[in-house]
Amino acid sequence: MIFSARLALGLGLTTALMTTAAPVKQQSNAKMKAATSAASTLAQGIISKYPMANGLLPAPYWSWISAGMHNTLTHYSHYTNDTQYDSQVAAGIQAQAGPGDFSGPNIPGNDDQLWWGLSAMTQAEFDPSPDDWLPLAKNVFSTVVARWQKTGSCANKLGGIGWQIDPSNPNGGYHYMNAITNGLAFQLAARLARYTGEQYYVDQANKIFEWSWAVGIIDNKNYAVYDGTHAPDCSTMDPTQWSYNNAVYLYGAAIMLDHTGNAKWQTHLDGFIAATQRQFAPNNILTEHCDVDDSCNTDQSTFKAYLARWLGQTAALVPSTQDRLMPILQASADAAKQGKFEGKGDAGAEMSKLEITQAVLATSRPLPRRMGA
Repeated sequence: MIFSARLALGLGLTTALMTTAAPVKQQSNAKMKAATSAASTLAQGIISKYPMANGLLPAPYWSWISAGMHNTLTHYSHYTNDTQYDSQVAAGIQAQAGPGDFSGPNIPGNDDQLWWGLSAMTQAEFDPSPDDWLPLAKNVFSTVVARWQKTGSCANKLGGIGWQIDPSNPNGGYHYMNAITNGLAFQLAARLARYTGEQYYVDQANKIFEWSWAVGIIDNKNYAVYDGTHAPDCSTMDPTQWSYNNAVYLYGAAIMLDHTGNAKWQTHLDGFIAATQRQFAPNNILTEHCDVDDSCNTDQSTFKAYLARWLGQTAALVPSTQDRLMPILQASADAAKQGKFEGKGDAGAEMSKLEITQAVLATSRPLPRRMGA
């Protein structure tokens, strides 16, 4: 994944089955219809403007952005009941999976592979044939977590997953322990735990989160999430804050709270929400620090898409958060209608507009399913 570090160098079990939508606050019918119509227009524009041959957006978009786009369109189908793009989305994900579970030459980073793993996980949670996707998500997690750095990483806080897969990569990314890679692994573990009910994934999610907390990627005082740190000593932290780093841990915490009921996850979730409100939603409008001077690059223009996606899903999954999250999502959706998130008009901006627009529908739709539901 290309983000600030890459630029500098050259991310108790419950037994209930799936709960159908049971939100505290549903949107009015008029607002839902308006959001659905606006989302339909945006989705149609994306599909017509950005053909994804073999599951990939055209240059200059990296593979992980294509994974994010497939996730966006899967959620679009779920939120609007418009299934016309489903076969195209499924075929694109399968094309990129190939025989090696998303390990082709266009997947240089652990984060890249994890983004595709989340695409498969989302299909498992929402697709009519979910179990076809579960092995892909499981295999991605197993492959990536096997790269947990057991020696020479972060002094007495051994562990973490490096950004890049290849230790010989000349940009040094193998030794960059970044928020998005570890956050994606945490979230995938949490979602696998909730979906399968297997304790193994609960343990893995706890391990990854606790390492992120111990090494300081997650600020223990204010829940800011910093971009990353360099092994072997991890003595300095890149303090850059990006919304998707915060959001990936936030939704993972929401999943763990829903699945385990452990009060510590409520504390963590509340902390991440407060950090989001403070850093990325002043005046209830989603923002990135690069928006101030319109300097967001191709990657950074996608970040608000993931933030909106995971805030919407959190509001649906943990209804007690709706008083804090729905005003942000509704104000941002209203701003999108007024042209607030046009950016440079690239695929990232279009994806962000669609996610921001459709996130307000999340509380009115069925929750992600569990195995057997």
